[in-house]
Amino acid sequence: MVHVFCQEDNYHISQLTVSLRGYAKLVTYERRERIVRRGRHRHIEYYYITNNEDAPYFNINTDLVSAPVTALNTSNWSIRLSRGRTEYRFRFTLPTEIPSSYENEGGSVIYEITVTLTDNYFYWISNANVIQRKKIWVIASYNLANEPMANEEIERFKETMVCCLCCKTGPISMSVHLGHMGYLPGEHVQFSAEIINNSSCFVSSTVTLQEIATFRRHSVQGDKTTTKRIASAIGPNVLEGSTQLWERRSLQVPLSTVPTNLGGHSAFIDVRYQLVVSLTMGGRGIFSSLQIAVPIIVGTERTLSEP
Repeated sequence: MVHVFCQEDNYHISQLTVSLRGYAKLVTYERRERIVRRGRHRHIEYYYITNNEDAPYFNINTDLVSAPVTALNTSNWSIRLSRGRTEYRFRFTLPTEIPSSYENEGGSVIYEITVTLTDNYFYWISNANVIQRKKIWVIASYNLANEPMANEEIERFKETMVCCLCCKTGPISMSVHLGHMGYLPGEHVQFSAEIINNSSCFVSSTVTLQEIATFRRHSVQGDKTTTKRIASAIGPNVLEGSTQLWERRSLQVPLSTVPTNLGGHSAFIDVRYQLVVSLTMGGRGIFSSLQIAVPIIVGTERTLSEP
């Protein structure tokens, strides 16, 4: 709904337009250089310019008020508004298969409503328009019941030898198990991990839930990938020559988490998630690490379709 407030009677407008635009905004950084002189000395200084690359999804426009402008009939040039508030209702039907709203330092998926009011007396001057913009948040539907991999059990194993100067000690091994891969925002990712430390060093462990976003840019810089930690926990410590079992632990998927691949309909931004269990080995002259990443799928619902 659009509210127009007038402080005087018989205020004339010629057009009131509302539009809904959906687009992906990709951020690129261009490196430049300049010569800086200080007295007799000069040196090259580097700096960066931020550029925005827009990739449109759709643009829908509708006129809430439109008065015909014709030189033969000047009485129809405008619509008169009375003092106070006037309401105009509108409705847009979103296109199917659009991605979820998303915000990241490397780019965003934005849905924005723009209302433009054109003053009757200055309709030929673009700066005379009154423009208001408001972003809306869209969540695309991603049904885990339609994703075959969502119910799959997954297990990963890794092993490493730890070096101390020119000698080796170990091995240190780790296995991670998930009962299924598909989760909804607010649910807990339950997992188990077994850590076997046959080395002479001390081992600490952590677990994180990561969001990995890939931005497909058309610039010469190419694609960009960012990794963000959205949940984490500290695991058990493992002494030398011992085994630690990490059973039925969990990390909660934040409620604000968008679905994997933004609902599966984004051509410019890919979003995926993974559970990462990390080991850090430390001791005299020793510092090493071991990491296992297990992919998970985040959806918006888990509903079986009726036959």
